[in-house]
Amino acid sequence: MLGVRPEHLVESNGGPSHLASRVEVLEPLGAEVHALGNVNGQPFTARLEPTTSVKVGDDVGLAVDLSHVHLFDKTSGLTIARG
Repeated sequence: MLGVRPEHLVESNGGPSHLASRVEVLEPLGAEVHALGNVNGQPFTARLEPTTSVKVGDDVGLAVDLSHVHLFDKTSGLTIARG
């Protein structure tokens, strides 16, 4: 299982760590906007800039900061590796 904090996902137009996703919920929080949705059926939360033009239902590209990725054992929940 892959774990990434919302602040380590950013809007992207491509690249090696690019994920195609669909936004299902936007939560404006003042200094940031949380975008919730799914990537290949898996839930995600990304922290976006408050000036983002992303809307609910939009397909958006996200890039993962690979230095902050965590891998977990699906059965035990224990950490296997960190970025």
